[in-house]
Amino acid sequence: MLAAQLMAVPALGALALGAGAVVASVGSLVLPFYAGYKLHKRLERRRSAKRRRRAREAMWHKLEDMRWRGVLAVLYWLLQDKPFDAHCCHMGTAIKHPVPD
Repeated sequence: MLAAQLMAVPALGALALGAGAVVASVGSLVLPFYAGYKLHKRLERRRSAKRRRRAREAMWHKLEDMRWRGVLAVLYWLLQDKPFDAHCCHMGTAIKHPVPD
């Protein structure tokens, strides 16, 4: 029985060494593909974040433009030539108001 166990030790060691070699070779073949996959995913996340950021900035610029258009519309309304009501002045400032019909 002891002789069989002594003979099995080198055989099991050889099997373990062979399994380790298979794992190492498969790992060396799979690792470049896995690294490329991870790199692709990271770049995809960056691109999608950039798209979201650009969309958010475009929406912000659009809202800011709408705000300025509103301000400019009010300024334009105030600055356009309208009949001036002499009875309407606030603290000495000449604000143009339309004359009621």
